[in-house]
Amino acid sequence: MKEHLSCQGRLTDEQILQAEDYALTMKMPLDEAALFLNFLDYESLGQILADISGTPYQALLQTPPPEAAKEKVPVKIAERHHIFPVNFDEKTHILTLAVHDPSDAELLEKLGNFFPAPVRLDFVVASRPEIAMAIDVHYRGKTYTASPELEIPEEFTIVSSENSVGSGADPEEVRISDQRILVLEPALDRFRALSAILRMEGFPDVRWVASPEEASNAVKTEPVDVILVNARSYRARGSWIRDMAAEMDLPPVSYYDLKSMLLAQVFPYGQMSEALISLVSFFVSTTLKDREDQLRETVARVRYCKALAIKLGMDPARVDGTILAAWLCGSEQADRLLAQVVTPYGLEEIVGPTVVEGKGKRLEASVLNLVRKYQDLKKSEPELAGDMDRIRKRLGPQLQSSEEKTVLECLIHVIRDEAFLKDAGKSAGRVLVVDPEYSVDSGMALRLANEGYDVTGVPDAAKAAKVVMDSGTDLVISEVNLPSTDGLKLCRALRKSSRAAHTPFFFVSAEEGERLAAECLEAGADDFLKKPVDLDLLSLKIRHILSIKGPGNGNRGITGSLVDMSATDIVQSLTSGDKNVEVRLESMGKRGRIYIREGEIIHSEAGELEGEEAFYRIMGWQSGKFEVVGCSTFPDRTIHSSTMSLLMEGARLTDEASHATEA
Repeated sequence: MKEHLSCQGRLTDEQILQAEDYALTMKMPLDEAALFLNFLDYESLGQILADISGTPYQALLQTPPPEAAKEKVPVKIAERHHIFPVNFDEKTHILTLAVHDPSDAELLEKLGNFFPAPVRLDFVVASRPEIAMAIDVHYRGKTYTASPELEIPEEFTIVSSENSVGSGADPEEVRISDQRILVLEPALDRFRALSAILRMEGFPDVRWVASPEEASNAVKTEPVDVILVNARSYRARGSWIRDMAAEMDLPPVSYYDLKSMLLAQVFPYGQMSEALISLVSFFVSTTLKDREDQLRETVARVRYCKALAIKLGMDPARVDGTILAAWLCGSEQADRLLAQVVTPYGLEEIVGPTVVEGKGKRLEASVLNLVRKYQDLKKSEPELAGDMDRIRKRLGPQLQSSEEKTVLECLIHVIRDEAFLKDAGKSAGRVLVVDPEYSVDSGMALRLANEGYDVTGVPDAAKAAKVVMDSGTDLVISEVNLPSTDGLKLCRALRKSSRAAHTPFFFVSAEEGERLAAECLEAGADDFLKKPVDLDLLSLKIRHILSIKGPGNGNRGITGSLVDMSATDIVQSLTSGDKNVEVRLESMGKRGRIYIREGEIIHSEAGELEGEEAFYRIMGWQSGKFEVVGCSTFPDRTIHSSTMSLLMEGARLTDEASHATEA
C-alpha cells in the first residue's frame, strides 16, 4: 500500500509520513489512517485496492444492493467476515460480494462453505471502512453524507511544540501520563471523540477495540493499565466481563457514558436505581449463600413482584420500590439495611405493616403480600402450582379489597405466562457433527445453531463414540470418510450400543459411488445427503426425524397466538427469566424479531425498522402469531434503554392499541 501510494503519486511523502504516524499511534491500518485524515476518500482508496489486487472496485454507498442479494447475506455474516452483497443473478446464481482482500484464501474458503451450490461467488474489492459504512447505511438505515471539508478561521492558530507555552498554562494540562488505555467502544466515531479528549488530558497511549473478543486479544498481545468501557453498550456485570476474566487477569475496568456527560446528567435516575438494586441483591445473596432454598425463594419472589408491578402499570419508581422490598422482606438483616440506606421509596411501608393515614395500604405492599401468600401456598400444596382456578379459590377469600383481587388476577396471568414459556431458550436438540473438516463458521454449523440446536463437532470416530457414550446426543451427522475408522463402522458400533441404538444418524459425503448411499443405510443410518448439503433440506429432515424419534425433540421453539398472549407479556416473562432467546413475530403480513440476551432486550427489527423504534412497533401488534427459540449468536446491540423502561412503554402502547381497537 505504501509503495503504491508513493510510486503512483497518490500522496506526498509528507502525507504518507503523517498517515504512518497516525496509523501507528491509533493501531490501525495505513489505508484507514489515510482515509480518516481525509488524504483519500472511499472511491480513491477503492481504486488503489483494485490496482493492487487486480480485482474491480465497486462503490457501495450511493446505490443500495438488490433485496435478493441482501437476503443471501445476513447482516451478522456481513459484519463477521467484512463482506457486502453487491448483486445476485437469480438466473446464473452468481452472488457478487465486495471484500477487502480478494487474495485471502481463508476468507474465500469460509465463504464457499457458507454459500453452498448452486450459489457461485464473484468478487469485487472495497476498503474495510467503506464496507462497514455500507452495512450501516443499507442494512441499518443510517444516513450517509460525505465528510465536509474542515474550514479553519483565519484568526485560528495552532501552537506547535517549538513554540513556548504561556506562563499561565496549568501544568496539569500538559502533564503526559504513561498509562496505557484500551477503550472498548462499538462506534469508531465515538472512540475518536473520546480519544481526542484523553490525549488533551495527557493520555497519549490510547487504543481502540470494538468488541470484548477484540479486547481479550489486545490485552493478551500487549498489556494495558486500564480498560475504559462504554457503559451504555456493556453492562458492568454482564457475561462479557465474566468471559474475559475467565481467560486472564483483567486490569482495572472503568465505565463512561458520554450522553450523560454531555447532558450534565451526572447521576441519571435509571443508573442510580440499578446500582441500588444491585447493591441490595448482592447483600441479600451473600447473606443467604449457605441457604440455597431460601435464596431461590427470594429470587423467585423478586421475579414475580417485578413482573406483577410492570403488569399493573406502576411507574418506574414504584416498580423499583417493589423490587427492593421483595429482596429485603424475610431477611433478618433487612431492618439494619433499611435503617442505614435512605431511599425515596418508603420501603418500610411496603415491607412492614405500616399504613399511611388517609391513604390506606400501598399497592406495592399488596403486590408483595400476595406474592408471598402464593409462595407459601406452593410450599404447602405443591400440586396446586399449575392449577389457576384452585389458586384463585385458595387466595381469593384472603383478600379484602377489589384492588387486591385485581392484583390476584394479574398474578395468575403472570404465572400462566411463565408456565407457558418456562422451556423457552432451551436447546432444540444436541447435534454431534463428525467431520475432520468441521468448523464453527461453516454454513451447516451456523444454520443449526441459528435453528436452536446445540452443535458439537469432533474430527474422528473415536471422539464421536466418547461424546455419545459420556453425555449422549440427539442426532449424529457424520462424514463417511473419517481418519482411522470410517463412518460406516462408527454407525454400526452405535447401533449395537443400548445407549445409542435409536439415536438418529445421518451420513454426508462428497464421495461419488452408485452404492454409497445404500451402504450407509445398510449400516443403520437414517438418511444420506450429498455434499454440499442443502441446508433447508437438512433442517426439515432433522426436525422431522427428531419429532418421530423422541417426543418434543422436534420442537424448534414455543409457538402461540398474539391474541392469547400479547407481545408485552411474552417479552416481560422472558426478561424476568434471564433467557437467551429470539422472538419471531408475524402480524398481518408484517414480520418482526426481538433478541433477548441474559434477560436484556438488545436488538429488534420490524421491516426496515431497527432498534427501539422496531421494538415499539411490534409491541402494538394485537393479532398474529409468535415463536420463541433459543439463541446462541446475537446481532450487534441496537437497544440500550433499560428493560424496565422498554417494558413499561411497550405496555402503554399495547393498552393504547387495545383501546383503539375497542373504539
